[in-house]
Amino acid sequence: MRDGVIPSIWKNANVTPVFKKGGRDLAENYRPVSLTCVCCKILEHIITSHIRQHLDHNNILSAYQHGFRKLHSCETQLLVTVQDLLFKRDKHIPVDMAILDFSKAFDTVPHRRLLGKLSTYGINGPILRWIEAFLVDRVQGVVVEGFRSQEDKVLSGVPQCTVLGPLLFLLHINDLPSVVTSQVRLFADDCLFYWPILSGADRVALQRDLNSLEKWCNTWGMRFNAKKCQIMSITRGKSHTTYLYTLCGHGLSSVQEAKYLGITLTDELSWSSHVRWIHNRANSTLGFSRRNLRRCPAKLKETAYITLVRSTLEYAAPVWDPHLARDCDLLEKIQR
Repeated sequence: MRDGVIPSIWKNANVTPVFKKGGRDLAENYRPVSLTCVCCKILEHIITSHIRQHLDHNNILSAYQHGFRKLHSCETQLLVTVQDLLFKRDKHIPVDMAILDFSKAFDTVPHRRLLGKLSTYGINGPILRWIEAFLVDRVQGVVVEGFRSQEDKVLSGVPQCTVLGPLLFLLHINDLPSVVTSQVRLFADDCLFYWPILSGADRVALQRDLNSLEKWCNTWGMRFNAKKCQIMSITRGKSHTTYLYTLCGHGLSSVQEAKYLGITLTDELSWSSHVRWIHNRANSTLGFSRRNLRRCPAKLKETAYITLVRSTLEYAAPVWDPHLARDCDLLEKIQR
């Protein structure tokens, strides 16, 4: 580390594709998991720990970023966001919210621009040289059912499933909130921002922020998948007039409900839709467990239920804990 070099074998990754959703014949429906050298991971832990101490001591990371940070989680992000939205709804203040989706966020980070930002944040000397060696000249091959493809060079991005990669990505997008005037919420590459709509000028201001984000992406080598980005108008009672927002030359679709960090948000901030989704998912998992564990001991069944079913019911429950009797009954059916 003193010399700022890294063995070449530490930069060789076996990529295992893990299916996400959609058609299994399409490569984009798989998440690439990089299996890297264990010795390298140990040194990454040491370096990451010291960098985090530096970032915390100097208060460098944005307060709006809740991903990959100590004492932060999806639940803290959702609690802060939903609390703010509910407060505005109770005050009868309409809000237009943009739910944005980065396109291959971790894979498109330009190395030179990232290293420049690290230097700006006070990460210099041997550590910066070691990180540069960690990022450049990486190679990877895809492993499927015991067969490995030919190796290919990795020209950009931070390696996924490494210890240091997520922290480097946070630092690369750390200045994103500074380019907009809207309220921003970040969880790693999940980006959401919103603006109270009291007049037509407020919609123009939100569109101006979308334009600023587009310029920021062009400057720092990132891309938004505009086709997956959505606009939701949150209001109480009668819906207000919609406005066609654009990003990267595409009109953003206006939706009444959308997924954010595993929670179904609706334009009325009602949780009935999310409770139904939770019920269907947990009920399906419960049926699968019953069929396959019919002859197993009761203790094993209990472990399977707590691990597979109850974890689904309890995820971010402080955010969406239902108060309507019909929603509570749906969840109680699963418990019983």
